[in-house]
Amino acid sequence: MQGSSHGDDASTRTDSHTAQCGPCATKQTAALLHTDATPPSPLHTAVYHGNVYQVSALLDQWVDVREVIVGGQTPLHTAVRLCAAHPDERLAIIDELLQHKADISTKDDVGNNVLHYAASEQAQVLRRILERTPQGPVRDEALRAQNRTGCTPLVLAVQAGNIGAVQLLAPPPHSAVGVADLQGATALHHAAELTPYDDATEAGVSLEIAELLLRNTDIDVAACTHNGDTALHFAASRGGAALVKLLVEKSPGTTTSAEAKNGDGHTPLDLAKLSDARATLSNEQLRFAGFPGHTANRYAVITALEAP
Repeated sequence: MQGSSHGDDASTRTDSHTAQCGPCATKQTAALLHTDATPPSPLHTAVYHGNVYQVSALLDQWVDVREVIVGGQTPLHTAVRLCAAHPDERLAIIDELLQHKADISTKDDVGNNVLHYAASEQAQVLRRILERTPQGPVRDEALRAQNRTGCTPLVLAVQAGNIGAVQLLAPPPHSAVGVADLQGATALHHAAELTPYDDATEAGVSLEIAELLLRNTDIDVAACTHNGDTALHFAASRGGAALVKLLVEKSPGTTTSAEAKNGDGHTPLDLAKLSDARATLSNEQLRFAGFPGHTANRYAVITALEAP
């Protein structure tokens, strides 16, 4: 991203959580269970295989529900990560583990608790955990917990474009909307980063998530990354016209206006114009083939930023 060191490596900044979720989760969890360093416990093995009855029987025998394997994974971590496969059985296992006081705030070796894993792609699991966990310090700690890259469950939900999870995590009073990652970026910055460059047809997720975040009155629209970028800088550099208009509307005065400069001395308007120049050259070079929206999107962004 022009003028933002945070945005430049957005595509490569995937944290350990994201790398361990999705299609590879089952294979990676299996590798943890079968390592020679820590033999799999009966409880972890039963959770891995989705054996509800065996899990229930072991827990009734007072097996330690918080025991960990290599990677710092508890049985609840394993159940959440594998819930996409055979969800009914593993949701039942999650219920059993929570009834036996499994701790949702426990972090694994990359700093993720179970809410981090559920937030990225499993809103149903996230909802179940939150419904089964009473309000209190443990729940609040888990909601605001940061992993080794400084990401909260809310930020991972935003990065994944998981609208259902954002709906669960964004509302006050215990939301982590203001918690910044190691780059200084908040959930709103990450929402702006979801905006595809100059593609208005694909901007809906970014805009919808930003709208959800902005309903929380605790959010600071003027929050800056360590490079001085606001969410408006991010949105402007990507040609996100609808999101730029929303952020300008929500900006409390001049601090997040088109004149606010980041650490490189660039305003959001500067970034929009610089990116527009690059897009125009690219379009001319390609004779506008395949890029019909560039000029229109950039013009809309610049117009919104130049408006009084």
